[in-house]
Amino acid sequence: QVVHDVVAGRLEVSQEDLRMLLAAPDGEVELGVAASPNEQAQDGLGEARLVREAMEELDELHADRLVELKAFCDAALAEKELLLQALGTDLLTRGLKDIGLVPQVEQPLLSRLFKEIDQLCIERMAVADTAARHPLEAGRP
Repeated sequence: QVVHDVVAGRLEVSQEDLRMLLAAPDGEVELGVAASPNEQAQDGLGEARLVREAMEELDELHADRLVELKAFCDAALAEKELLLQALGTDLLTRGLKDIGLVPQVEQPLLSRLFKEIDQLCIERMAVADTAARHPLEAGRP
């Protein structure tokens, strides 16, 4: 189970700790124990089955994460598309002139636009500040 959890990424264990966990009760790691060919074959099949199961679980987990990532990206893109469409209307102009000109149903969208604009300004100011303090890094002599 420990090996399975380590392979699945649910447990972080150093190689030394893993050796200690897999050691026999007397402290000896059972790597050199002589076993019959049949026992070795059984052990090999069991290990192969565990590795195959772990890989299948990792593949399923990976596929699930890809679906989640796609859903997240789709939602983010839909949000950006909505904001771009709002910029194409006069919503921002009306909101800047007088918030009272914006119907209540459009106010959440206007609020999101203001937040995006604020974040963009913060990022641009940080870049400008960095360029002013370190002109060589910004590509200026």
